[in-house]
Amino acid sequence: MALLECNIFSHELMMNTYVNVVLPQDTHNYIKGPPPKTLMLLHGISDNAAGWLRGSQAEVLAMEYGIALVMPEVQRSFYQDMRYGLKYYSYVSGELPRLCAELFNLSVKPEDLMVAGLSMGGYGALYLALNNPEKFSHCGAFSAACDFEGLVKHYKQFEGQGEIGTRLGEELTAILGEAMEVGDRQSLFRAAEKAAGKPVKPKIYMSCGTEDFIRQQSLGMKDHLSKLGFDLTWEEWPGIHDWHFWNEALKHFLAKYLVKQPR
Repeated sequence: MALLECNIFSHELMMNTYVNVVLPQDTHNYIKGPPPKTLMLLHGISDNAAGWLRGSQAEVLAMEYGIALVMPEVQRSFYQDMRYGLKYYSYVSGELPRLCAELFNLSVKPEDLMVAGLSMGGYGALYLALNNPEKFSHCGAFSAACDFEGLVKHYKQFEGQGEIGTRLGEELTAILGEAMEVGDRQSLFRAAEKAAGKPVKPKIYMSCGTEDFIRQQSLGMKDHLSKLGFDLTWEEWPGIHDWHFWNEALKHFLAKYLVKQPR
């Protein structure tokens, strides 16, 4: 595999931003042929574009399946077009796939474009896929922070607590504005209801550790998607909110939908 650590200019963000890209490559020459399938891997609230590379076997798995990985950086934005900040949703959902096709010769056709993420990135993956069901064929949500409304409503419970809550109120105000109103697109539950009526919908894989503090949020979303008739796979096994679980979840997600390349 080829690992590209890129600094690209985004017109949506109006600034340079980092994105890590892993491309299929043999030991000597770039593999010529049709553009590879693309998996956008989204980081959690305390990570950045390097999170998946540092914490998991993502690059090794990409080599086994012959796919490209795109790992953007969105700070602590919850993948939103922020009220007082940057347009991360527009960047990740629209501009970034286009740039990847142009710059790296990746396939971003709906049947070839997948998105997955952990925790805040799990929310981001569902957020992108449910609001753009015509763009993404598959979605993986690992230990996903699904209840954005609940987080906004009860954010004061987390303020001052560790890496998540230190400035949570300020961050949510920057995302939503002073009223902190969660719209239909930002609510995964309402976005799912809208997407359920679309002619094309992504296949969704969700997983969460049985000891994960966020498990009830994932279970609630799983039940909601099932009732709406989505093609959904749910898995759980012993685990907490950590890279040991997320690395295994990525393996399960890829094995569910892709075939390993012959060596």
